[in-house]
Amino acid sequence: MLDRITRQGWQSVRAAAQASCSLGRTSRQSVTSSSSALASNSSSGQAAQTTSRCHPLQKLRSPSSRGQRRCLHFTHDFANRPGPSSQLTRTATPLDEITRLRELINRANATNSKLSKERILAEFDDLIPLLAFLYDPYTRLHVTSSTVHNYFRQRRKDVDWQNNQAPLISVPSNRSRDRTRAAALRAKQEEDVREQIPATLLELFQLLASRQITGHEALAVIRIFLDRHGIVEQHEYALGGFEDSSISTTELFRRGLLRPTALEIFYRCLDRNLKAGFGERILRQAFSISPPPSAGSAAKSSNQQKTHISDTPIPFRGSFEVALGRTVTRADLASLFAGKDEAPKWYASRKLDGVRCLFVVRLQQDEVGDGAAKWKVTSIMALSRNGRPFSSLAVLERELARVLPLYAGLDELLRSPQGSSTQNNGDGALSTATLILDGEVCILRPPEFASESAIKQLDGILSSSEASQGSTEQTMVEDFAAVVGLIKRKNYMIPEPAFFPFDLLTLEEFTQWRSPATPRIFSQRLANLESLVSCFETDARKHFKQPLVRKLSQHVISSVAEVESLLAIASQRGWEGLVLRQDTPYEGKRTSAIRKLKEWKDAEYTVQGITVATMRLPISGIFEEREAMASIQIEHRGTTVSVGSGFTPEQRVEFAREPERIVGKVVTVEYFDESKTGQVAQNEVYSLRFPRIKHIWGRERDV
Repeated sequence: MLDRITRQGWQSVRAAAQASCSLGRTSRQSVTSSSSALASNSSSGQAAQTTSRCHPLQKLRSPSSRGQRRCLHFTHDFANRPGPSSQLTRTATPLDEITRLRELINRANATNSKLSKERILAEFDDLIPLLAFLYDPYTRLHVTSSTVHNYFRQRRKDVDWQNNQAPLISVPSNRSRDRTRAAALRAKQEEDVREQIPATLLELFQLLASRQITGHEALAVIRIFLDRHGIVEQHEYALGGFEDSSISTTELFRRGLLRPTALEIFYRCLDRNLKAGFGERILRQAFSISPPPSAGSAAKSSNQQKTHISDTPIPFRGSFEVALGRTVTRADLASLFAGKDEAPKWYASRKLDGVRCLFVVRLQQDEVGDGAAKWKVTSIMALSRNGRPFSSLAVLERELARVLPLYAGLDELLRSPQGSSTQNNGDGALSTATLILDGEVCILRPPEFASESAIKQLDGILSSSEASQGSTEQTMVEDFAAVVGLIKRKNYMIPEPAFFPFDLLTLEEFTQWRSPATPRIFSQRLANLESLVSCFETDARKHFKQPLVRKLSQHVISSVAEVESLLAIASQRGWEGLVLRQDTPYEGKRTSAIRKLKEWKDAEYTVQGITVATMRLPISGIFEEREAMASIQIEHRGTTVSVGSGFTPEQRVEFAREPERIVGKVVTVEYFDESKTGQVAQNEVYSLRFPRIKHIWGRERDV
């Protein structure tokens, strides 16, 4: 099974959190749990009962190993705490955890001092696993607070319908039957999941993040979880009674202490935004991590003890950063070629309409003979440009694992000075190395099978050789809507994805690009990449099939005229545009060394509102007058712009019925150009020409 890539810092924090939390429940925590129980009693009026059930993370409570384990990850302040009490400590309930979170949020927000926030955080080391999970930038819960809130509202409507409205209907209509059936299904689903409700917040969030529960099942589990653990009850208690004149001032003050309410804090956890007055950097420093061992000490330890390769994480340092380009217009093309003769040259390639994907390949030396060393792939991880893993690209992962070791220049590439990210096993021979293939994943389909948004393209180049660029074997289109929808699915494997790599990097180049030891410029990396892709093409020809890894042709350009010539080809063939790359070392950020040139531009906006009107729309082949969404409103440079093109009839009806499914979401809008009105510069108003919707994301773009 492929090992997951560990981002530097967060996996260490979370691993340390679990170890420290399971080994270090001191007597202080007993007091904390008791005070938390008192706080929860104010809402329910019942004493919290002690339970002997142990959390799955609470194992190995050996006092002798406690200090040693903490020293592996934390500073001496955590190692010198008193040993655990001999008294049995009960497992903290979710209401206890939320009470502790409330105390942390209120105390951290009460000070602006960074040092004070760190000291406060150090007092809440029992929350380390939960905080590390919530502040991990690579974790997604796939459920938002608004979704849960809407589900709660729907369940209240279901109860009102079943108890008060449905019994009064003598002759039920089809609509009333559907409503009764839907309410019964939701109630049955909640009954089915009552036996699998997790015991802690972290267990619930881990189920959501791993997508072991999704959709309506996840919403049902969350609702039962909140009811069972008294979170909804305390929320209603904290908000109630303020209009009752008979309630004492002391009671009102007690209820005021429960702000933010338990449910509000839970919603913040779901949205991974605690609003606690500190970010991930302060969290890292409060629970500081010991520095990784040096290369020398690592080599010594590897001689003493062999470590299995799959158990060793790939060490990404810092945050996950990839190279991103800037948009350039035709009017600005001349500035790219102005300057001295020794300025780096530019390469131009087709801009693909797919999803950015980085394959991180871990290799291990298999055996060393008289000639080149043999390498085998031990793990592959497909990541989005945000560092989130894709689970639907197993076909490409298997293809890379099979063909990559056959590449004749692999050993030379890994042993080159630029391959300095390789590790040594102590006797001079290489043991492991990491390569990163950066490119675009597309789904190529004939026009008759592609989605409506893809028909605007004329073809997709199937042949990877320069000589056959003008004559394709079959007219194909890049189906952007299809690849975005399929690549994020769980328990699904895209059968025939096409991967167009445009860069080949070592781990050192990818993570240490700000201070590279021996930087390679783009042309040097491109030479290795084209040689590698040729290996995939040769293998595909032997098996009489189209290659899954395909060549993206790069053209050297030195003038505006050459760019205009390529733009004419792009327009003729229906390409999205061109990408220009300067012959410079790799930069893992949005850089001016990469320029995007498109006939149609696109940008991401948040939907501010919608316009609903009566429209004659065909659904399932039947034209009818329907209440539908006519357009959405976005904000472009301070101006409200309406976008009404690009939606399907089904989407228009759905969003008119449930506006919350589109309002507040991030959308990608294509437009031909930006227009300006106004005579004076200060009064200029910017708008978009021919805007149309390209894709609807969630609260943020996630691929």
